[in-house]
Amino acid sequence: KREAVLQLLGPPFGEHGVHQADLPTDATLWLLTFLVCHDEPVNRSELLSLLYPETEERVARNRLRNLLHRVRHLDWMPAGAEVGLETSGPLLHWTAGADVRAFRRACLAANWSAALELYRGPLLAGRHPDGLPAFEDWLAAERNNLQQGWLEAVLYHASELEQLGRAAEALSWSERLLALSPYSEGAVQTALRCALALGDRHRAGQIYLRHRQQLQHDLGLEPAADTTRLYQAALATSVQAPVPARSPTDSQLHRRGRSAIFGRQDELNWICERLQQPGERLLTLVGPGGAGKTRLSLAVLAERDPCLAAFFVPLVAVTSVEMVISAMASILGLAPGGGDSSEQQVCSVLQTAPHLL
Repeated sequence: KREAVLQLLGPPFGEHGVHQADLPTDATLWLLTFLVCHDEPVNRSELLSLLYPETEERVARNRLRNLLHRVRHLDWMPAGAEVGLETSGPLLHWTAGADVRAFRRACLAANWSAALELYRGPLLAGRHPDGLPAFEDWLAAERNNLQQGWLEAVLYHASELEQLGRAAEALSWSERLLALSPYSEGAVQTALRCALALGDRHRAGQIYLRHRQQLQHDLGLEPAADTTRLYQAALATSVQAPVPARSPTDSQLHRRGRSAIFGRQDELNWICERLQQPGERLLTLVGPGGAGKTRLSLAVLAERDPCLAAFFVPLVAVTSVEMVISAMASILGLAPGGGDSSEQQVCSVLQTAPHLL
């Protein structure tokens, strides 16, 4: 039997083989979305507090049972079809297909083209719950997390296209990214290199000046020195050989000069000093999307004590503790399988020498 598939990125709909239908904007959609976005089973009590926050518990539980019955008899599901909703005591689990999970798997596997094909738009685009503040807060955070995954996928995909000599496509993707994340230095640099490769200096100038104006107005910062040098190359009367592309992965631990984080020297010094303190085991950088947290983190890696083995572990597509361990194992070059679990392998590596993750 074919399984049900939920398409929740963009306008939501469900499909089962040739059967397809929009999903109603009601508690059915909120329940399915919450289950899909959790890889692990969800406790009913958590759903009660999200979907029926001001309802007496006995009434709320009865409403949830009725809601589960409606889910199992969705209009677009043919009779006898496997819905994908499993129950085990107080636990509920969506086990069938969903584009959200496929998108996150594609990001985790660095399959950027597949990830971009799956991302049709924001989670539940155009749908908003009324009178459910806790669920609305959760939905906003989940939307942001998925959009950040899309932004990262675009940046990596554009870099791949650039290295393949497909400058026009890479430029188009970079400009789409900048429309949503105007502070992204990586996207600006890719766009500038591609515009130069295409001989379009006017477009390169527009990209740089728009980025600089946004940084100055919103954050009081100047573009990174590497970005400014690319802009200056665009202004030159005769452009020499194109500036070589550097993929985000290859450049993560590239030792860059401190000028690459213009305006962030105080933050860089403070972070490096904190990390040298014996009791400092965890440091969290907080800021709006696109403000340069990743670039500052990579600069810290470049300035680290040489005795530290350093790795950058992207977690934008991670949704569970298990996936964190898998992401760390992958970056550390550990192969799955063998007698030890991924967690044991990671711990063994980290115990061999000081590491900075």
